[in-house]
Amino acid sequence: MSKKMRRAVKDSVFTTLFGETKYTLDLYRSLHPEDTTTTEDDIKIITIKNILVTGMFNDLSFLIGQKLMIFAEAQSTFSVKLAIRLFLYYAESLREYINDMEIDLYSESDILGYRTKRIVDDKVIKSDPIFSLPTPEFYVIYTGDKKDVPDTIDFASLYLPSSDGTKKVNLSVKIIRSSSRDGDYVSQYFRFCKAANEMRKTYSHDLNLAVKKLTEYCLLNNILADFVKKHENEVFTMMDILFDQEYVTEIHEKNLVWESYNNGYDDGEVKGENKLGALIDSLINAGRNDEIQKVTSDAEYRQKLYEEFGIE
Repeated sequence: MSKKMRRAVKDSVFTTLFGETKYTLDLYRSLHPEDTTTTEDDIKIITIKNILVTGMFNDLSFLIGQKLMIFAEAQSTFSVKLAIRLFLYYAESLREYINDMEIDLYSESDILGYRTKRIVDDKVIKSDPIFSLPTPEFYVIYTGDKKDVPDTIDFASLYLPSSDGTKKVNLSVKIIRSSSRDGDYVSQYFRFCKAANEMRKTYSHDLNLAVKKLTEYCLLNNILADFVKKHENEVFTMMDILFDQEYVTEIHEKNLVWESYNNGYDDGEVKGENKLGALIDSLINAGRNDEIQKVTSDAEYRQKLYEEFGIE
C-alpha cells in the first residue's frame, strides 16, 4: 500500500468538522430544533484533547447555556462500553468547568459561580449567579453498518446494577445513525462516511488515490464541499484510520470465529492472542500501521517485533 503521510494527530474529520462553531450549531439544531434563538456566539467548544481518544473513537463536547453536549464517534465499530468513556469524559469536563468558573467547592454558599464578571473602580463585580451544574446530554454518532446497535445505552443498568432496582447514577447515551433534516451538515457527514468507506474498498491498494477520488466525489456531489476544500489533510487522516481499522477488524473477526469454533482455549493459546493484540496496539501507537497485516501472517517477523517491543 502506498502511503506518504502518517497519522500524527488523533483528531478526525468528525472532531475537526463539528469543532467549528458553524457546523457545531447545525449539529445542535438537529438535536434541539425547538431552540431557534441560539447563535454561534452562544457556543463554547470544550473538547478535551487527547485524553480518551483511542482507536476509532473521537470525542467532542461543547457548552450551550446550561447544556453540556458530549459526543463520541464510532466510525465502524461499536461497543456499549462507550457509556463508560462518556461518563469519564463528563467527569473531566466538570473539572474543567469548575476551574473555568472558579467554583469554590469548599464554600458554604449555594452559589456555584457567576456567569459575568467585570471590573469597576479596580473592583471585580460579579453578576448572574449560577446555582446548578450544566445538564449533560450524551450521544454516540454511529456511522457503521452493524444492524443490532441499540438506540440508547443505559450506563446504570449495564455497569451499576442495584439489588433494589433503583439507579444510583442515571446516564443514558443516545445513538445517532442519521439526521432528520435532509441536506444539513449532519446528514452530509453520514454521506461522507459512506463514500469514504466505498473509496477505501475500491482503492484499497492506494490510500492517496482513495483520498483523491473521495475529494472529487464530495466536491461533485456537494458533500461537505467547503470543509473538504479547506481540510484535505484531515480527510487523508480519516482515510488512514479507515485503512488501519480494516486490518484490525479483520483480525478481530478471525479471532471471534476461532473462539466460537473452539471454546476450549488453553492458557498458552490465550496468551498468544493477548500477545498479538498487544503487538498490534504497539504498532498503531508507533505509527507503523502498514506492518499490521504482515505480523498476522508472518510468524518469524511477528517474533522479531515481539522482541523489539519487549512483549512476552
